[in-house]
Amino acid sequence: MSQLTHDIDGDGTQMRTAKDFRLVAINIGVDSNAQLDAACAFWGKVLGAELEDWGSPSRQVVLGKGEAVGFLNIRVRSADEPHFGHTSAFGLGVVGLDETHGRALAAGATEHYPPTDGENMPRHSLIEDSVGNRVVLWEGSR
Repeated sequence: MSQLTHDIDGDGTQMRTAKDFRLVAINIGVDSNAQLDAACAFWGKVLGAELEDWGSPSRQVVLGKGEAVGFLNIRVRSADEPHFGHTSAFGLGVVGLDETHGRALAAGATEHYPPTDGENMPRHSLIEDSVGNRVVLWEGSR
C-alpha cells in the first residue's frame, strides 16, 4: 500500500496498488485540426515536450520510460473509429487479457470487440465501462 498525502477534501487517505495492471495510453479525441493544434500546444506546455506527428490527423508523445512507458495520443476522431463521439479513452496493460476481459463483462462492461490479435500491436480488446469510458485492454506481462 502506498500513502497519499490528501484526498480531494484534504483528508489523509491510502491507495491500494493493482499490481497486474499499468497505464498504457491516454487518448484524447478532438473534432478538428484547429482543436488538434490547440490541444497539442496545451499538452506540450504541460508536459514540457513537443508532440510528434506520427501520421494521420494525430500527434503523440511517449510518457515515461522502460517498463513504465506509455503514450499520450491526441487525434481528430472520424466516424469509423471505435472511440468516435468520445473525448477521452485509455488503455491498460493487463496480465491475463482473456480473464480480465471476462471479469469486465461480468462487472457490467459492454464489449466493443473481444480479445483480438492485432496486426503490428499486442493482443487487445475494447470495452466500455459502466459510466461510458472506452477502455482498450492490452495483453502485458509481469
